[in-house]
Amino acid sequence: MNISVVRSCLLIGLLLFLGGCYESEVPMAKSGQTEIDGRLIGDWQFTGGTDSDGKVIKNLSLVLKMRQFNAFEYFVEWYEEENRAGVSHSDTYWIRSYIVMVDQASFINAQLINSLNISKRKFIYCRYSLSDTGQLTLRLLNEDLLSEQKLTTSEALYSFIRKNLNNDKLHSSVIHLRRTARQVP
Repeated sequence: MNISVVRSCLLIGLLLFLGGCYESEVPMAKSGQTEIDGRLIGDWQFTGGTDSDGKVIKNLSLVLKMRQFNAFEYFVEWYEEENRAGVSHSDTYWIRSYIVMVDQASFINAQLINSLNISKRKFIYCRYSLSDTGQLTLRLLNEDLLSEQKLTTSEALYSFIRKNLNNDKLHSSVIHLRRTARQVP
C-alpha cells in the first residue's frame, strides 16, 4: 500500500479512508447517544502509524483540528501540507463526527461533509484510545473484513462490530497523533 493511498485515507476520513479502511452509506449508530469526549478537543499532529500491511507510515504532515459542535458532535478539520521536490500544497477536509460506544470500546463515527451532494457523504469508523501521555491512537476498520458482510443497516453494522471487538482483523491501519494545542474558547 503506497503513501498516497494512506494519505487519502487519513485525509478523507478521520477521519473516506483508503482501500483497507471500511466506508459505508450508513452510520454505525445515530448521533446523540454519547456525549463528546472533551479530551479529543484541540489540535493534533500526525506522529506515525502503520498501514493495513503493517508498513510504517512516515513523511506525512497531517493536522487534525477537532472542535465541539454541540453536546454530541465534533466539527473536524483535517489537512495535509506536503513538501515534495520543492512543491507544497494543502488539502483540507471537513468532517462531522461523533462517538459511538460499543460495550467499553470507543469509536469515532465520521462523515465527510465537504460535498454538497449528500449521497457522497459516506461514513467511516475508527476505534480510538488516548494514552496517559496524551497520544491519540486511531485504529481504522478493515475494509476487507467488513465489505464481505454486506452490512446495509446501522443495526447490522453495530452488531457485527460488537461481535468482533476482540478480533485483530477488525482493524487495518493504525494512526498516532499528538496534541499540539487545546481548543481556544
